[in-house]
Amino acid sequence: MARTSTASTVFNHLARTIEKKVVEIKFNTAVVMDDRLSAPTQVLSTSYDHEKGILYVVGSDGYTRKCIVKRMPSMAHAAALQKKVRQAIKDGTPMQFAAAGGNDPSVWFYAVK
Repeated sequence: MARTSTASTVFNHLARTIEKKVVEIKFNTAVVMDDRLSAPTQVLSTSYDHEKGILYVVGSDGYTRKCIVKRMPSMAHAAALQKKVRQAIKDGTPMQFAAAGGNDPSVWFYAVK
């Protein structure tokens, strides 16, 4: 069984070690298609699987989305993403999840709006 914990532990550490300004960059995939966006949904919880390096986000729409952290453009990008997700949980703000390469945003994501 994979070891899981709250994602905030990992990303708090990352956030302390990165530059203050993070620039959003495009996520590269083998398939060249436009990003797909999910419908707006509220984030209920997050968790991080340390063995697999996957951030899980549970939405009010019933989907559990996955972000493979090691495939992110940078750790700074991953930390900024986690910060946005945590703030959305705190504020109750709906978010849209972006999946690269035409992938299904109800399963995968690399960015949020």
